[in-house]
Amino acid sequence: MRIHKIQPGDVENAIGWSPSLTTILDFAGKDSLVAYNASFDHGVLKAASAHVGIPLPPLTFFCAQKLSKAHLELTSYELPYVASALGLTDFEHHHAGADAEKCASVVLEIAKRRGIGSQEVLWAKSQEPRLALLGRGSTSGTKSRSRWDRKPRLDALPQPDVNADPTNPLYKKIVAFTGDIEGLSRHEAQVRAAANGAINANDITKKTNILVVGSTGASLSKQQKARSSASTGQDILLVSEAEFLKMVHPSPVANWMP
Repeated sequence: MRIHKIQPGDVENAIGWSPSLTTILDFAGKDSLVAYNASFDHGVLKAASAHVGIPLPPLTFFCAQKLSKAHLELTSYELPYVASALGLTDFEHHHAGADAEKCASVVLEIAKRRGIGSQEVLWAKSQEPRLALLGRGSTSGTKSRSRWDRKPRLDALPQPDVNADPTNPLYKKIVAFTGDIEGLSRHEAQVRAAANGAINANDITKKTNILVVGSTGASLSKQQKARSSASTGQDILLVSEAEFLKMVHPSPVANWMP
């Protein structure tokens, strides 16, 4: 429940596994199945079928994660990282439908870049030289990075300036970011926020006060989460890139220890 947010009430009236499997197999027909980390998905099908005592017919699985490792030169092969490195849009990771759609998009994008129109050929060609991708914000000749790289610890983020102006709307507010702010890296934006007394955060929590929404690449799921939290009484505001820049400009550089 913590990862997928599926609650007991979401499944208490759901159909059982046997009709669910029939629906899956009818939909797939004679097609192969593609999944990200396919051994896990295949294992779930086998375990669920064994649990209710029904046979699982032979299935052909292709693993999109293995395909990514074979074709792409990256520092991580988690689905959000791969999608970001390929220039695909943000999505709600661990939501089954969103994950499936993004998995398909990754495969199609790799096929497009390789100029391959056959599933079998695409996986068979996996030994070709891998594509070196530049992550969002990277420049030629630098190590590929993405905003899906491992997030820094909270104590490694720029820390609030204790001498900041207490009348600034960011002062003593817990601030998270989504998307890219024109002309500023994520770190630079956090430095400016901290210089005005803000407490930087990696993600939205029950304590977050402000979500800064960049003009490009902003996560819809984060915005929806913030609006949902506000509707239940949480003191949280969505702030546009333009509004944020007004709050921090001009801004001194915050004192902080990495």
